[in-house]
Amino acid sequence: MTAVAEIFDAKLQPGKEEIAAQYGNITDLQGFYRLVDPAGEVGIEVYVGTDDSEQLRQLPLSYRAADNLDPHAADNPIVSMQHSVLGQRSVAYGLCDSVAVEQWVRAMMTGQRGAAFSNGITPIFAIRGTGKSPDTHISAVNLDKGTPDYAEGIVNVDGEVKHFELHFRTELTPSEQDEKDTYGLLGVHRDNGEEYVLASLTVK
Repeated sequence: MTAVAEIFDAKLQPGKEEIAAQYGNITDLQGFYRLVDPAGEVGIEVYVGTDDSEQLRQLPLSYRAADNLDPHAADNPIVSMQHSVLGQRSVAYGLCDSVAVEQWVRAMMTGQRGAAFSNGITPIFAIRGTGKSPDTHISAVNLDKGTPDYAEGIVNVDGEVKHFELHFRTELTPSEQDEKDTYGLLGVHRDNGEEYVLASLTVK
């Protein structure tokens, strides 16, 4: 069953376009794709759009209530956002948030697909992980490092503690997964129908 991300008809300050430009060099914001936190505490969203050179780019982010900061975060939130429905929100790079990273690792290792949007809008990428084991149990991500496009740390996989490296591609072009990567996150663009490698994951 496809998870559904609840999308609110809300006023945001600062807006997503402003955040995309300042933190992702995205000057024409074209759409989003998402995963869902099963606990409902963390919003997990990736902004997609082009820069001034018309290069397609992406920016993974996470959203939390202002009083629910990640105690295991790899870095501080980047901006505070006022949400007209949910109130004050803290916005962080998605790969600095342990819950968001855990969901990305799970999606890529189990072959999970991206979330549908409750407002009926089609995500800019129809995403799926390349993993073939949907019953793999993923938990307990601890981050050693997090940047706008890279996360490194340990994760519990079926009861075993393993090291992982997760990399999101900042600039996007249609491409094939690198064979050295253990897992990938693939996305089919809603407008041109081409497949992109959005992220790669190694787990050892």
